[in-house]
Amino acid sequence: MKLKYLVVFIFTYLALATPSLGQTIVMVEPLLTDEQLALIKSNAIELIRETGKNSLDLTDGNSRIESHFQTAKLLYKYDPNISINFLEKAWRDSFSDDLKNKPYTNSQRNKIIDLASKIAPEYAKKWLGEITQNKIDEESLNVKTANMTDREMANLTLRVALAKLETNPDVAVSLALSSLSQYGKLSKGFGPFVDRLVVLNRLDLEISVLKGISDFIKDRPSLDGEDLLAAMNLLVSKHASVEYRTKLFAYLLDSGRLIIRNQSQGSEGQSNRLSGDQMDLIYSYFNFPLHAFTLNEFTSGLASLDEVMSEMRQFVSPGLLTDPLRNPLPIERQIEDAMKVVGSKERDARLVKIATWLLGRRKGNEKNNLTLAIDVSDNISNLEIRETLRDYVKMAEIETLVEQKDFSGAEKKARSISLPELKTWELIVIGKLQGGNNSIAADLYEAALDSLQKAAATNYKTQLALILASLFRKHDEGKSLEILSQAVKFSNEAKKQEEEKHEIGLMFDTHLGGMDFADYDFDVLATNVEIPKELGKLAINFWFPCVNLSRQMQPLVLRLNLQRMLAESALKYVDAAEQNKKKKENEPHKRA
Repeated sequence: MKLKYLVVFIFTYLALATPSLGQTIVMVEPLLTDEQLALIKSNAIELIRETGKNSLDLTDGNSRIESHFQTAKLLYKYDPNISINFLEKAWRDSFSDDLKNKPYTNSQRNKIIDLASKIAPEYAKKWLGEITQNKIDEESLNVKTANMTDREMANLTLRVALAKLETNPDVAVSLALSSLSQYGKLSKGFGPFVDRLVVLNRLDLEISVLKGISDFIKDRPSLDGEDLLAAMNLLVSKHASVEYRTKLFAYLLDSGRLIIRNQSQGSEGQSNRLSGDQMDLIYSYFNFPLHAFTLNEFTSGLASLDEVMSEMRQFVSPGLLTDPLRNPLPIERQIEDAMKVVGSKERDARLVKIATWLLGRRKGNEKNNLTLAIDVSDNISNLEIRETLRDYVKMAEIETLVEQKDFSGAEKKARSISLPELKTWELIVIGKLQGGNNSIAADLYEAALDSLQKAAATNYKTQLALILASLFRKHDEGKSLEILSQAVKFSNEAKKQEEEKHEIGLMFDTHLGGMDFADYDFDVLATNVEIPKELGKLAINFWFPCVNLSRQMQPLVLRLNLQRMLAESALKYVDAAEQNKKKKENEPHKRA
């Protein structure tokens, strides 16, 4: 009898005339009986249990742990006994031998303990005891191990401080800062330490740490290579204030200038002069991450940084400077030299690196650099690389058109892109930027879907199809279901093609309309394909069709992620309906 109600409900919605994306509509929530809501909930819970059982078949250890955890997280309000069962599987798997290449850390285990504390506190207490036994005791820092350097002791101190951060943050901060005065080294552990303070919402302690680091470096004439890298990692952290980042950036430049003076005045072997290998390492740090950060976040300091790096090159190994990106010659001269290289493969490699540099600096001198990038692409012999590079130039031009609110020009440029994946991405983005103009957005999404049909069978094709399905969900659920069906088909085709790799390597990236694209997205793994939350809501009106499609999705990790998203959306809908009903039932009592 229960099944009869749900079938009637589903097919009632299938029979409704669905408005097109171009129409202005008002979504009306269905009025369901208590029995129908209960049936939706039981089906969703059963589907989550199914994902938990199937998680056992995942061969990748980290994926299996995450799947067990997500199953437990969704079930704990509805079936705590089953939830703790899957949580225990996640805990035991986190110590598995098949995680040697990517070990599960205690900080990752903390989320398992946090969830256990809500379901079965005795498990949380037991597991916390297990990882506490494996932590380094603070007392071990009182005696410096004979064979440990100051650098190693500083890193060890930060590890202990990070372990204490959850339970005693004030002591942890004091311990972390003591590593600076006691060992005179800026540990690489300060990066994750500051990040964790941000997660804990302890701005006061974060400021104390950053001030302590500033005090440590302001009176020091220079930092060694590892100190510089640690400082650079703090600089690129988005959590640091603008004032702090400005001061740290200026210090790093001064440190670089001092290194150059020491190299110029001293002779190798002197304490203040670095070896060739050390100089190569420091130059590499200045090139990345510092140069990348300056290019994207701190353009006002770009000229000063380029000046320091230019002077530093005379002390760097010639082999390091054969890379066109580090070549001190003007870019036009680099292009000329690259064109003289004998052998198309080597010439293309040089030109690709130059093109990467030009595309990466399009914001600083956009028009000229993009023009040069087009010239470079015309001289590349590899057809696939040449076409991809031209498309990336068009994507860079679309950025400018969007900034100028020239959406018509952006659409025209997007439709001229040759690679179907890139054309699809741009059409989706431009559609999302249309605001309330649903008619134009609908045309762009349809064009994106047509383009996607021509794309190669990859996980990225599946990802784009899922995005499109989610965009249609609000206005045309029938179309959304149709595209979901295509995404399932693409996922099965991608599974057969997963050994093939995209090898262009132009390192291009862009961000528009709340979406990101980078060249490496072509090789996205199935474990990293994201299921848009909006797509999960399709299950409210199309439960059986969605679940049946999800069971055909490949590989297994993608199938489980989709099924959990569908079940979670259905449960949220039922919970909201039940809360609304209780609210209405209580209203007469309040009036009385």
